Amino acid sequence: RKCLRRLTSHVIASRGGEREMEIMIEAATFLLGWPQNQAVRVASGGRGESTVASTRMVSMQGVTMALSAMSTAIQSIVGVVGLTAAKTKLQEQKYKLDDRCKALNSLKSILRNDLLNESHDNISMDDPYLAVESSVGLLHFLVAQGAFKSIERLQICEIGKKKQLSSSPGVMASAALRIPLNVDPLSFVPWLCDVVIPSLSIGHPLLCRVRSWACKAADYYDEKNILCGIDS
Repeated sequence: RKCLRRLTSHVIASRGGEREMEIMIEAATFLLGWPQNQAVRVASGGRGESTVASTRMVSMQGVTMALSAMSTAIQSIVGVVGLTAAKTKLQEQKYKLDDRCKALNSLKSILRNDLLNESHDNISMDDPYLAVESSVGLLHFLVAQGAFKSIERLQICEIGKKKQLSSSPGVMASAALRIPLNVDPLSFVPWLCDVVIPSLSIGHPLLCRVRSWACKAADYYDEKNILCGIDS
């Protein structure tokens, strides 16, 4: 935090100096990929032995606090520097930082009972959940994992918010196309039939694609003789 404050002060004092802005952009870019870009994998084992990987742990709260701090720093900078390509780039970085922070906060909320202990939210630095970059990316990731109960909680959390990204028809339909066929159909059919498809208006560009995916899925389950009560 002290380093970030010093960096922010230097950028503001220089009135958006080229080098200072460049360093700030690099710092924001690094943080967008953190902590996975700092995950430590230590390979061990000799000839014929299996490779073992070890990674460090990180606090989810720490990640979101770092993202928020960088976003605040950028906000203070763009408010005083002139309009340049670097300023535009920083504003784009701020949007990404805020979106990732929102996604990870939602993740902490909806998956607390699934992943995290309420009093200790440390997880591995290379945990795939930390690769989530946005609210839309979070929905896509949960679909790919077959975590439809978590998706339901995510969309309930968004009720009343101005931007309900994960609940918009186009985003849900795009995510539905990523449902793995090896997932128990009973876990996703209610969401697909009661939420996704009814949200699409007649003529929506993704409606035909969702129907095509549903037909493909039905053929797959027929071939595998998987009924699970959805044979109709």
